Amino acid sequence: MHNKKEIILELKAHRKRLFQVLKKFKEEEWAEPLGPGKWTVQDMVVHLTHWHRWGLNKLRQMVAYGIIDSSGPKDTDALNELIARAWAQHSIFDIKADLEGIFNEIQAFLSHLPEEWFNKTWEYGDIEADMERWMKFFADHDREHIRELEALKGRQGQ
Repeated sequence: MHNKKEIILELKAHRKRLFQVLKKFKEEEWAEPLGPGKWTVQDMVVHLTHWHRWGLNKLRQMVAYGIIDSSGPKDTDALNELIARAWAQHSIFDIKADLEGIFNEIQAFLSHLPEEWFNKTWEYGDIEADMERWMKFFADHDREHIRELEALKGRQGQ
């Protein structure tokens, strides 16, 4: 198992990579779809921010109550669309600030947790989870979308 310090360092490295990729996009490129029928860059960033916030809230629930409600939205596609529409009129500055803010919240939350929380396991539906697996799930999700952003940059020849 990873310890607290390793998990926080991985989070920082992951955040750095995501923001390095996002820096490559000019403001007008945030409205560009990642491919035919796909989200825009902006929609993807809003999506990532939302799901990181969701994951942090689930961790807070676990720490406070010793259990995580594993129920979730029945239609995640509809929820993702709703989230994208809700943020459509926000500035890129606000969207980037929200993403940065959630990473800061996660880091602060993890930093203040006692070390023993990084060795606990808990049930999430049918899955046994721990801090390493929980954080890996979100990092893998981000990596999937980072690859899409990098592919778009590659198609743009940049």
